[in-house]
Formats: sequence, C-alpha cells, structure tokens
Amino acid sequence: MIEEELLKEKNHLKKIIKEIDKQNQEKQGELSLILKERSEFSLHFSDDYYTMDDEEIAQESQRFDEYEIAINVMEKQIERLNRQRFSPFFGRIDFKGDDEKNYKSYYIGVNNLVKVGDELPLVCDWRAPVSSLFYDYELGRAEYVAPSGTVSGNIDVKRQYEIKDAELVNAFDSSLVIGDEILRGVLSKNTSKKMQTIINTIQKEQNKIIRDNSSKNILVQGVAGSGKTSIALHRIAYLLYQNKDTLKAEDILILSPNPLLSDYISDVLPELGEENMAQMSFYRLAKDELKHLKLKIETREKNIDELTDNTKRLNEVAYKHTYDFYESLQKFCEKYFDLIFKPNNIKLGSVVVSANELTKLYSETYKSKSPAVRVEWIIDYIIDKFDITKNVQEVSERIKRMIYPFFVERDIIKIYADFLTNIGMTFSLNKNGEIRYDDIGALLYITNYFIGIKKYTNVKYLIIDEMQDYSFVLYSVFNQIFDCKKIVLGDINQCIDKIMSDEDLKRLQQMLSADLVVLNKAYRSTIEITNYANKVKGIDCDCVLRHGEEPVVVDCGEKIYQKITDIIKENPKTKIAILTRNEEEAKNVYINILCDDEVGLCTSTNDEIKDVTVMPSYIAKGLEFDAVIIPFANEYKSAIDKNLMYVSCTRALHKLYLLNS
Repeated sequence: MIEEELLKEKNHLKKIIKEIDKQNQEKQGELSLILKERSEFSLHFSDDYYTMDDEEIAQESQRFDEYEIAINVMEKQIERLNRQRFSPFFGRIDFKGDDEKNYKSYYIGVNNLVKVGDELPLVCDWRAPVSSLFYDYELGRAEYVAPSGTVSGNIDVKRQYEIKDAELVNAFDSSLVIGDEILRGVLSKNTSKKMQTIINTIQKEQNKIIRDNSSKNILVQGVAGSGKTSIALHRIAYLLYQNKDTLKAEDILILSPNPLLSDYISDVLPELGEENMAQMSFYRLAKDELKHLKLKIETREKNIDELTDNTKRLNEVAYKHTYDFYESLQKFCEKYFDLIFKPNNIKLGSVVVSANELTKLYSETYKSKSPAVRVEWIIDYIIDKFDITKNVQEVSERIKRMIYPFFVERDIIKIYADFLTNIGMTFSLNKNGEIRYDDIGALLYITNYFIGIKKYTNVKYLIIDEMQDYSFVLYSVFNQIFDCKKIVLGDINQCIDKIMSDEDLKRLQQMLSADLVVLNKAYRSTIEITNYANKVKGIDCDCVLRHGEEPVVVDCGEKIYQKITDIIKENPKTKIAILTRNEEEAKNVYINILCDDEVGLCTSTNDEIKDVTVMPSYIAKGLEFDAVIIPFANEYKSAIDKNLMYVSCTRALHKLYLLNS
C-alpha cells in the first residue's frame, strides 16, 4: 500500500480510537452517577425500612434491582469499549449498491461503533449483514442479504489490517476472500491456554455455516483442524446478535464429552461481547438421569483405556455404536413392553377403572406411543373421564404408582440384560462394579422409553461437539430430550472405539433431519504434519499453505525419557503435549522424564493442562498444542492404535516428534 494511503488509514484509526475514548468517558460518567444514586438510595432504604409496609418494601426492592441491572449494562458497555480500543477493526470493504451513486467504506470489527449523527457506523459488527461481503467475496460483483431483502452491487476495495495495542502494524489490499498473509500469520503463532476468536480469518465455507438462517439442524463433518468448534461458537455469537429479543445465552447449551474442552473454549464468547452459554458434559447428564439405578458410572477415559489392550471388548463397544444395535434395541423395546403389561383394576375411592379398560388403552388406543407416554396419557384419561379437579397433581402421582407395578419387570438393568442376551451378548459391570460407559446409551434409551427422563425444554439451541463419540442410540435419546434447533459437529476420522463410515454419516443426517456440511480443509497444522497424519488413516484433505518442519522420527532405544526431556528443553515457552496410548503409559512417562521445568500429568478430564502436559491421547481430543511428542510410537500396531495415533498427530500445530523405543 502506498505511503499516502497508509497514512490515511493511521489517521482513520486515531479518529476511531478518539471516538472510543470519548464514549468510554461518557459511559464512565453515567456509571459514576448511577453508583452515586444507588448509594444514596441504599442509605435511604436502610433508614426507612422498618417504617415501610410490605408493598413499599417490594417497590423499593424492585427499584434497587433496576439500579443493579443498569450498572451491569453500563459495566459491560465500558468493558466492550475497553476491549474494542486495542483493535477496533480488522477489515474494510468499499461497496456500492446498484441503486447508489457512490462507494461507501465499511470498517469491520468485533462490535459496532456508532457515532451520533453519522450515516454509517464507524465500525460494523462482523455479524452485521453487510459484513458478510468481507468473508464471501473478492473484488467485483457481490451481494448480501439485508432485513429488507438482497442487496447487490460492487466491491471496489477490500483491505485487511493488523492492529495491536491501538497501533496499525500492517495493512494491505487483498483480492482474496481472506488473504493468506493474515491467515498464515495467525496460524504460525504459538497457541494459548484458551481458544481465540477467528473473526479476522473466517473462511467462506465457515462463514456459510455461521450465518445459516435456513436450516433447522446442521451436521458438520470436518477434518481435524478445520475449525469446527470455533465455527459453532461463532455461530452462537451470530445467532445471539441476530435474535436479541428472542434468544439469550442461557437458552443455549453445549453438550461436550470433555470438560477440558469446555474450559478451553470459555473465553471465545466473552471476547465477542456475549455472555457465555451453559455447558454440560454428557457424563454429567448420564449420571443425573441414571442415578435411579444406584450404581456408579464408568468414565469414557477408563472405558477407552481398557479397550487399548482388549480386542474382544473393543469389538463389543464398536457394535454398540452401530445403527444395527440401535434398530435391534428399538424393536426389542416395542415388543417387550407390550408383553409385560398385566394390569388389574384400579380403585380410587368410588372410582374404578377395570383391567380390561386399562389393557385396551395401553395396547390399542395409545399403542403407537412409548410406555412412558402411554402411562401419562392413561392418567390424563382417568382424570378427565371422572372429572377429577381437586389435588390433580397428587392424584396423578398416585395413579402412576398404581400403574407401574402392572409391568411384571421394572428393573432397567435386568431389561437391558435380557436384550443383550436376545442378541447374543452379555451384560456385566466393570471390575470396579460400575456401569460400563458403552452401556450408558442403551440404559438411557430404555429409561426414557419406559419411565421418561428430563426434557430440556429451556434449551432453544443445542451444540453437540465431537459427534463421532456418540452412538445412534444416544442420538435417538438426544432427539427426544432436546426438542430444539441443533448444530452437531465432529470428524468420522477421529473415531477411537469404532469405525464410522460415510453411510453412517448419512444415517445420522436423516436421524437429525439436518443439512450436512463437509469441511475438507485443515487449518491447524503445517502441511508436513497434516500430510503425515493423513497417511496414518489413509485419508486426503486440503490444507492451508503453511510449511514447517517435517515430523521428527527418532529411534531412542532405552533413552526415550532422556529424549523427551531434551525436546522439552529445546522448546522453551512452548505449549507441549506428550501423548500416550493409555493412562498407565502416561504415568510411566511422567515419572521417568528428567525435566526441571514444571510438567503436568493429566489422566482425567478434570485435571489441569499445563505448558508441558503428559496425557493419554484420547483426553486431548479437540485441543491443540505447539508441539506434540508421541513416545513408543513403534508400538502403535492395532486398529485402535491407528486411531489414537491420528488423534495425537493432529493435535500439533508446528512440531511433531515420534519416538521409537
């Protein structure tokens, strides 16, 4: 860019920062005034409290709450302006609509910045309709969808900026959708402890998912490093922006198999100026809904740990993930619960419902529904028929307690064991007397089918991450308990305890009634690391043109722990993961490496990730590190080992070390 144009941009930046400082000062003044008023009101309220009646106290309490809300809003606006000041914008487009005479410059940043009296915002929020032009088009003809309809026109200038601490570091014109210079610059940096926003590097295919307004449900199959989780979070920020009046952060839930991932992504939405949504691990959901079984539940980590050296169990677990297993369970339940319902007469005072009437209602009138629904509908039928109007909830519970004993078998685990016997398998607890993780899905399914489980009616939008970690049985349960819009993301190539085919993906798409989007471009790792990882699984994908060192393969013999120590010392101030096959190997490596630096051991999803961390590879899914070390790489020989190796390799951004014993 010529010096004259660069000077204009620097002056424009100063103008914007000056406006930010002015608005910030005004907000600070307003906040001080509100705080003073609240303090005076609080003193008045305390002095007069004992002379007020209940109505006056309620009115004054409401006023106090209004002060708290106003203070909270003002503090968030000030926080946004403070954050905005460091880097007010990252892009610009000059666009002229077909019905306009002149080009208008639109600067694009994290949030809007509006100056009273100006025709255009000083900065447009990246989620605003016009901002989509920056992500989707090169110079020339372009269009975007505004509230009033589609706006067509021309882009004359497309410019990208790097602003750091309110100083313009770099600016250049680009005819590309998002210039590779900016993208490579971002990707080449060392990773941080928390996931960062990607608003200045969102790619066209990612932007399409983020701004999708037509699909009820979206299923994203994306290769490792394609930005799936980032896309989901930025989509949430977009939906919150577009639906301010009908959607709040507390209406959204992310269901994650890994609490470590929940912590890793926790800064993204606040950085985008939004409240964090609710997060729940699947394990917690399962524990809550199966507590009636009065048995502990095995964690996924312990489950996979067992499978690394047990082919028989691996085959059992893989089968429980299949659509065939789901269909068999579905058909079994449909027949089984019809056969075991043997009612007697019900007597409620003078009201009598005969066994024949109950049988007809259960086996004929409501036959198409699950037993849980049939029982509820039978209860409603009885209450309506006999015009019961007093203590309806109490009577309903009483009738339910009378009906369920008519099922000759009510033990959920026994019912599941009968099903497994029916298909040539057996039920058993693990060595610690816990329900195996691979049995959770079926037990949830039977529980929901038979007696019903909690419906999350407060959730208006659901994110399911690492979709390949769940079975078809579980997706059936999710459909039942989350009746809302969904985005489901994952990678069939990152399955660990099963194989998931393209056909399985299509079946899942049908189950979810979702639009399928495939992302086949990797952004995380260098070309050299991506190509190496792809060879492990025999797959192919595109990747960003970012070169680095070839993966280092070293034959260490008995000095493998010394080599790990040397690599750590050679890479100071670098986030390093030492990824192993299982927990036992992780503990051995942790004990034996000879490093003065602080090294962490992570064998549970509740453990902390440090700058250098030893952990089983299956815990690292969804995370990324500057460098990855894989000890005993020559011992990865089985099918599950290949899956673990692929997951390990694809965690590395810049360096990958494979150490042979």
